[in-house]
Amino acid sequence: MNDEQKIWEKLLAGIGNAYGAAGMMGNLYAESGLQSNNLENLCQIRLGNKYTDETYTQAVDNGEITRALFLHPLGDSRQYGYGLAQWTSEGRKAGLYDLVMARGVSIADVETQMDWLLQELTKSYSSVMNVLKTATSVQEASDIVLVKYEAPADTGASVKAKRATYGQKYYDKYAKETTEMGVTAREYVNVMQSWVNWSEANGLFKQIIDLYNSVRPLPRGYAVKYTDEWCDTTVSAAAIKAGAVALIGRECGCEEHIKIFKQLGIWKEDGTITPEMGYIIPYNWDKSTQPNDGTADHIGVVESVSNGQITVIEGNKGEAVARRVLSIGNGYIRGYASPKFAQSSGTPTPTPSTPTTSGALNKNVNWSGVVNTPELSVRTWAGTGNAQLKSYPTIKQGTKVGVCEVVKDKDGDPWYYVKITGDQGEKYGFVSAEYITKQESSTPASMTDDGVLTKTPQWVGKVTASSLNVRTWAGTNNAKIKSWPQLGQGNLVDVCDMVHAQDGSQWYYIRIDGRIYGFVKATYIEKQ
Repeated sequence: MNDEQKIWEKLLAGIGNAYGAAGMMGNLYAESGLQSNNLENLCQIRLGNKYTDETYTQAVDNGEITRALFLHPLGDSRQYGYGLAQWTSEGRKAGLYDLVMARGVSIADVETQMDWLLQELTKSYSSVMNVLKTATSVQEASDIVLVKYEAPADTGASVKAKRATYGQKYYDKYAKETTEMGVTAREYVNVMQSWVNWSEANGLFKQIIDLYNSVRPLPRGYAVKYTDEWCDTTVSAAAIKAGAVALIGRECGCEEHIKIFKQLGIWKEDGTITPEMGYIIPYNWDKSTQPNDGTADHIGVVESVSNGQITVIEGNKGEAVARRVLSIGNGYIRGYASPKFAQSSGTPTPTPSTPTTSGALNKNVNWSGVVNTPELSVRTWAGTGNAQLKSYPTIKQGTKVGVCEVVKDKDGDPWYYVKITGDQGEKYGFVSAEYITKQESSTPASMTDDGVLTKTPQWVGKVTASSLNVRTWAGTNNAKIKSWPQLGQGNLVDVCDMVHAQDGSQWYYIRIDGRIYGFVKATYIEKQ
C-alpha cells in the first residue's frame, strides 16, 4: 500500500465519511503534494538552500536540528510549515514532534502524521471534524478544512474551487466504483475464504484480531480483546487485508458498522433482496420475519448465491470462521451493505483460481509480462516457503514470461503461474505477482499530467543514456534520491506516470526494483 492509499484509509477510518476524507485529502495535496517530508519552500530559501526535504528530515531525525529549531527553523520568532498539513504554529508542530519522538519514528512517518492530524481534529478542531463527518459533498468538506483548519491567507472563491477539485479527484479515485485502484468483490471474498476454519480452538482467530487492532486510530478508540465477540472484527480485518477499507470502513460492532455503511451510501434497508458476492449481511436474531428493523447482533460476508440460497462466511460462527447457508429473504437478515467494488482489479491479472483436484493448471498464456526486479525466484508452488525450480531457480530483470494463471499463497497474496522459455527449454513455475509488469500496448504519449501521481505501473521502459539521474521531483534542480541516485544504460524500470518540470520538460515517475520511486527525464526512457 502506497502513502496515498494509507492517507486515504486513515482519513476514511478516522472521519467515517468519504466526502470528509476527500475534502481533507485535497487540502493536504494543496499544502504538501502529500509529501510527508515537505519543508516549506520559503524556509528552504531562507536557510540558504542548505537542505532538501530529505536532508532536512534526516537532520531532524538524527538530532542535528533540535526541537527548538524544528519549531523555529531560523532561530527567531518566524514560523514555517512542515509535513502533510504544513504544520506551522509552535504548538501544533510541538505536538507532532513530541508524538514522533515518543514513538521513535521519523518526523516524516506518514502514519504518525496522520494520527496527529486526526488527534487535532478530535481535540482541537472538533467543529471541523463534525462537518467532515456529516458533509454531503466534497466542496462542503474542503471549504471547512481550508477556512478553519489550514487557514491560509487566501481563502477566496478561486482557492476554494481549486482545493475542492483536488478533493474530488480523490473521491472519484477511491470512493467511486470506477476507481482504477479499486478492490474487486472476488479479492475481498478471497481473504474471507482463506480464513475459513480459523478458530478459537486452534488460536488462529487471534491473527484476525491483531490485524484489526494494528490499524490506528482504532474506531471509537477501542482495541478488541481475544475474549470479545469477533464477527464484525473479521469483516473489517478482511477489508484491511484486501485494501478495501475505503469501500467498507472499519468497526467491531455491527450497529456502529451499519452507521458507517449509511455514511458510505452502501446500506440497503431490505433483507429480501437478492445479494451479490461481497455484500455484507448483518443479522438480528431477535426477529425472524421481514422487514427486520431491529438491532444487528451478528454479521458476515456473502460468498455466493445460487438456486435461491445464500452462502455466507462469518467470523465467530461457533467460535470459528465458518460458512452458513440460508434462503434469500430469510427473516433474520437485517439488511445488506453493497460495497462499491471495482469490476476488475487495477492489477492486470486473470481471475484468481485454484488448481483442480487433479493438480492440473492452465498452461495457456493469457498475457506477457516482464520481470521488474534484478532477480526473481521461481518456485514450485505459490509462496516463499516452497522450493525453487531446478531448471530456472531465478530469472533476471527484463526476462519476458507468459502469464497463464494466478493463485493465492497461504497468506492470500497473488502469485503468477508462468511459462519461461530459455536455455533450459520451456518450463512452468510460480513467481510473486508484485514483480511482474504487464506489457501493454499503450504509448508514452497517452500519459497526461493530471496533477495526481499514480504508483501503478503503466509500461516497462529502458534507459537509453549511459547514466541517468533519479531525482526527488521533476527537474534537474531537484536532489537525487539517496536509495537509487543513478541508473545505467539498459536498466529496465516501471513507468507509472508523467509530470512536467517548471521548464515544461516531461519527466516520468518511475518504479525501480519494484519498490523505489523517483523521477527521470522522459527523453532518456524508451518503451520496451
